[in-house]
Amino acid sequence: MLNNGILTGNTNLPEKQQMEGFCIPTDCPERAQTLQLPSPTSCLPQEILEELELRIRAANEFLLNSSLSSEREILEVIEGAMEGLIGQEVELEIDCSLRMDETGEINTVIGRVQLAGRDFTVLTSGRKQLLVPNQKICKIQLKNRFAEPVETEGLLEDIDPCLRRCITLRFGEVVSGSVELIQIFYGLTQEVYLLQFIDQEIEIITPDEKLKAKLHDVRDKYLILCDEKKNRIMPMEEPCIITLPICKG
Repeated sequence: MLNNGILTGNTNLPEKQQMEGFCIPTDCPERAQTLQLPSPTSCLPQEILEELELRIRAANEFLLNSSLSSEREILEVIEGAMEGLIGQEVELEIDCSLRMDETGEINTVIGRVQLAGRDFTVLTSGRKQLLVPNQKICKIQLKNRFAEPVETEGLLEDIDPCLRRCITLRFGEVVSGSVELIQIFYGLTQEVYLLQFIDQEIEIITPDEKLKAKLHDVRDKYLILCDEKKNRIMPMEEPCIITLPICKG
């Protein structure tokens, strides 16, 4: 009610009810029919505005992609392809001059896609993992043509309530301590993934050699290997394939 230019409540209610209920009636009155016109975001018609927004979005995406290096674009394409092949058996053609057999054929690796990292792919083959840097992959071929896709969405929908609370309240601490959670939220890099294999024996194939060594450390894009009681430093981009033990648990 408007009283001398001041908005007041329903004074027809009993005084006690006005005080205790802040002048709110017990029965909600019917809503008055009033025009509800939000402020327009543009003076353009809606159809023209939507088309313009699409063009702006496309232009921004084009500018962003243009600023990326060609190598990064290729790695992103491979990562996207591998994400769609999780759980499927594939054959990868590898760019590696060292022949893994005596046939002289192009190097290929066969295995089931276990993980699609930001710059690497992990295949499982028997009792071992095969880590292949994405920059070494030349061709991807699906081995089982009629394979069913594996559902990867909603990975955190059915997690333990205690874990959900920990992630919510202590996100950085909890996520940084789990390889699986880092992959879900950010995507793993090859350097981070290899940290869990420190002090374990791995096998490395490079364009020049094939060797077994203990992984001593991973630091600043370099692998620090312990080979015959000597430390050896190898650039991260040198290996074509790294054979790793199957993670337990």
